[in-house]
Amino acid sequence: MSDDENTDDARYGFFRTDEGDTVLYDRHNPEAWIQSTFSVAVGATAGAETSA
Repeated sequence: MSDDENTDDARYGFFRTDEGDTVLYDRHNPEAWIQSTFSVAVGATAGAETSA
């Protein structure tokens, strides 16, 4: 993968279903997608983590 491909923000998209799930997908590869009922914002603070 070249640096140009790696930094192309428009490559990935997301939407929410009527049920509230989040679907992340790759606009260049229609077979690459992830669906989840749970999501976390990137850059969440360390204070939100729990220790075991």
